[in-house]
Amino acid sequence: TSLSIPVIVSKTSSTLSLSHKNVIHSSQESEMILEIKNKGYKPVEDIRLYPVQGLSIVGESELYIPYLAPHSSKVVKHLVYTSLSPGIRNVRFYVTWKEEGEEKSEEIELPLSISSNESLEVYLEADPSPLTAFKETTLSVIVANKAGYDVSALSVAIESDAFDILEVQNEKFIGSLQEDDFSSEQFKILPYKSGKIRVTLHYKDPAGNVVEETKTMNVKVTYRLEGSTIITILVILAFLYLYKKRKAIALFFRKIKAKLLE
Repeated sequence: TSLSIPVIVSKTSSTLSLSHKNVIHSSQESEMILEIKNKGYKPVEDIRLYPVQGLSIVGESELYIPYLAPHSSKVVKHLVYTSLSPGIRNVRFYVTWKEEGEEKSEEIELPLSISSNESLEVYLEADPSPLTAFKETTLSVIVANKAGYDVSALSVAIESDAFDILEVQNEKFIGSLQEDDFSSEQFKILPYKSGKIRVTLHYKDPAGNVVEETKTMNVKVTYRLEGSTIITILVILAFLYLYKKRKAIALFFRKIKAKLLE
């Protein structure tokens, strides 16, 4: 699961203003939310926007707004497609409109916030392995960048119902991670049962959007006793057996003694 905070960017012409209000995902159909504003003192009509480069409108060749009163605006939503790489990318629109019957046109270059639908991948390693109940373990969380772009301000946090985290905080900061690179952070844990682990990643993409991803994985914990532990348990059981048997023998002789004294 991811959460993006969009960057609102805009570009102004002499009469019209364009503002882009959401994140567009690269290499897939994605909704674009565009606000067109009439800054002038005269009404404009028959407004048409044609993407010139870097963007295509799904099923259409243009965006159309029939009328805008002076100092009014309209929000247009439509599916678009772009193969531009993530980041703030400039897309040129050829805009035409009529103002008091006069046809006007202008080319406007609008910065768009482009993000990727790919994500970061997470792998786990335990030392010692396998995870053993009630045995302190170092858990390595490995993050591989498969998102298709560099990320920054990367942090990793873990939580689980299978172990206790023997750290002051359950989140650690990695920083920047380049495309196709990986990094890892280590956590001291004390497993006690099988369960699930949730790994949460926070980072910024090239457009400056804050992204959150959560990965959930299964954790298997074994219950293996070491030789010294087994010996200790056997000694305790033998002691308890002899102690109980000794008490039973003493009770038997007390009963015989009581009979003889009658």
